[in-house]
Amino acid sequence: MSKGGGGSRAPDKGKKRGLLRLFFVIGLLGVLWIGQAAAQSVPSIPDRNGNGLPDDKDIMLGLVNPDGSPYDTVNTPTAYYGDYDGDGLPDSLEDANHNGVVDIGETDPKNPDTDGDGIKDGAEWLADVNYTPNAVGHFINNEITHRTANDTLDVDGDGVINPLDIDSDNDGLFDGKYYGYDVRTTGVKFTFNNSGGGNYKYEYGTGGEGTDPYEYDTDGDGLSDGEEVYTYSAWGVNPQSIDTDGDLLNDELEIKLGLNPNSTDSDGDGLSDLVECADNDAIKNGTLTSGGIVILVWDANNSVYTDTTNGFLDSTDVDNDNVIDALDTDSDNDGIDDYAQNTVAPISREDTTDTDGDSVVNFRDMDSDNDGLADGSEENFFNTSAYGYTDADNDTLVDESEIRYRLNYNVVDTDGDGIPDWKEAIYKTATDSNYKVVTLQAGYDAYLLTKASSDVDGDSLPDARDLDSDNDGLFDGDYDPGWTYADGRVPNENTFGTDWRDSDSDDDGLTDGWEAGNDLNL
Repeated sequence: MSKGGGGSRAPDKGKKRGLLRLFFVIGLLGVLWIGQAAAQSVPSIPDRNGNGLPDDKDIMLGLVNPDGSPYDTVNTPTAYYGDYDGDGLPDSLEDANHNGVVDIGETDPKNPDTDGDGIKDGAEWLADVNYTPNAVGHFINNEITHRTANDTLDVDGDGVINPLDIDSDNDGLFDGKYYGYDVRTTGVKFTFNNSGGGNYKYEYGTGGEGTDPYEYDTDGDGLSDGEEVYTYSAWGVNPQSIDTDGDLLNDELEIKLGLNPNSTDSDGDGLSDLVECADNDAIKNGTLTSGGIVILVWDANNSVYTDTTNGFLDSTDVDNDNVIDALDTDSDNDGIDDYAQNTVAPISREDTTDTDGDSVVNFRDMDSDNDGLADGSEENFFNTSAYGYTDADNDTLVDESEIRYRLNYNVVDTDGDGIPDWKEAIYKTATDSNYKVVTLQAGYDAYLLTKASSDVDGDSLPDARDLDSDNDGLFDGDYDPGWTYADGRVPNENTFGTDWRDSDSDDDGLTDGWEAGNDLNL
């Protein structure tokens, strides 16, 4: 019985274990099903217009249809998917923290131009006034989604993003004419240039300066846009041009030098600033416009000179009066204004001509014809030519030499001894020649002294002014002193046939005058 009873209980235990396994599997499946069902029952955050902001945030921001529901392009036909105001800046970026509030430092997704300066928020985000969102139907091909704004969103680095910055590049000019918006959504803007305001300047828009509101120095001339518009407004500097007057000197360089960047000839003397800021070699070689001025720095990309180098002042202030030639109406201080024309033939100008060929142009050469007289002295006092030679008395000695060596250029024979000045001025021997032959305007040749006039006796009185050139006691030539020797002869060299340049004509050790006075044979 006991064995039979024990055998009848074993199958019962096996059945129980099988049922337990079945219940465990069913329970596990139930748990998984319940978990999945529970997961499927949790609703996702609704964003019916797909702008990246939950619908409730759209409503908080006012991005709604007329019935107050989150906007869509069917019920709000003026709106664009993802960009309610169509400014090119997605709603999700305008409400950067997605809290449904236009916080300080954020743009307004309902206002395409949050700061009211006339530039849409999208363009300001990219710092590109030419950016215009490309709308196709209700979709905007948005550049901002594939272009980074890290380097452009706040171009002046002042912590205020461009779409909210009154002066995005901090150049002193407002971005646009208007600024600001009324938080009461009345649409009221204020302007810095209304009837009760001032004459503030701005960069973009009608009446603006035409400069880039995101570029501190639009034309790249080294001056900020604000400096050009305000500080140098009296000179009419153009903030859109690196060289306002087109003289190949960039505006900043001209400002540094004290020149007028809106005038090619700041001192009004007839010579351009470029010429007067150049070295003589560049002027003579004609390399002014190709970067050939070695004392200036050439910007080949913009074809302008941008700065000076060492030696600039020495080359462009030749009279050392601390006024550079471009501001000095008489650069060489010779008494003739730059570019002025002389009045006595030969006629020329104080310009870039090099009359005497000394590699110094006339307006920088105090003695343009190298005759020993300052140009102004010839023009203003002596009535001779500053750029050539004259011979008013036709004595074959040019006037300029006679003036320089204290002879009378209005008479043929200064000392009246019967010997023409040219003979007395020229040295006795050819090897001691102190002259050169030049051709005059009239067509005949004359002598130009190249060193001091002859002075045989060395008494510092030139022979042409010395009545006894050899100091022998006899007057030169046929000079008549008004008295005679006892025998009635006039005491001059011609009377006795002696040489007025030789104190002892017969080389006997006795001077001609002593012999003549003592009735000896000279």
